[in-house]
Amino acid sequence: MFCPNCGGTVADDVRFCAHCGHALPVCQGTLPPQPVADTYAQQYQSHKNLLRQNETAILNRLIDYFSPKQGAYDAFENACRRVNHYARGARNALLIWGCIVSGMSLILLLGGILTYYDVRSDDAPLIMGIVGLILGAPMVAGGILMKVVNRRNFNKALQDYYRLSVELYSHFYACTDCPVGAEYTNPKILASILAIVQSGRADTIKEGINLLVTPNQAKIYRFYNQTQQNTASIHAQTQIPVIFLNERLFR
Repeated sequence: MFCPNCGGTVADDVRFCAHCGHALPVCQGTLPPQPVADTYAQQYQSHKNLLRQNETAILNRLIDYFSPKQGAYDAFENACRRVNHYARGARNALLIWGCIVSGMSLILLLGGILTYYDVRSDDAPLIMGIVGLILGAPMVAGGILMKVVNRRNFNKALQDYYRLSVELYSHFYACTDCPVGAEYTNPKILASILAIVQSGRADTIKEGINLLVTPNQAKIYRFYNQTQQNTASIHAQTQIPVIFLNERLFR
């Protein structure tokens, strides 16, 4: 048998341990006693495994609930991209150069007309003015058209953003006891959190979110601020407090 004090091997019929002198009980088992520290470590590991299993089950439930809306999340991501793109406005280079060319052409054309009947005058300014107007007028028209189209596309993107925000937030609000914020409910993001928890890098959903977000905080901050600024009127109207993050921010 084994001494319960030091774990040394002793004969079955002795009353004291030959190694440490500890008094031995009359009956002893044949297995050495397990150190207390090992018992605590096993209990702690068992607790962590059980906690991870529970968190995994919750994440699987969330993925099953939000997966039918994956198309809406992808469309929302596209709407955000278009809103942020068209909010910058159309480029002014074409309109500016068109105005410059047209203005100079008008000056040349006016000077050519005033000296048209002068026998000593040169027809070159008049011709250059006409040619310049032929080139400059379409440039001005094109620049104005670009601004009109950009504004129309921006308004269309805002309408899509409005519709999808209401749809996704209503679906999130109907989910009872959701342990994650609405901004992380994209099924692709939930799948990334699940992979972190299953790998053992995190034991809870909160820890998984932190590990996912921390390396990408700068990108998330820029995206959130830019989108919030461009869609402030919609959020004021719908009272939706969040912007749903897209999974590309975590790559």
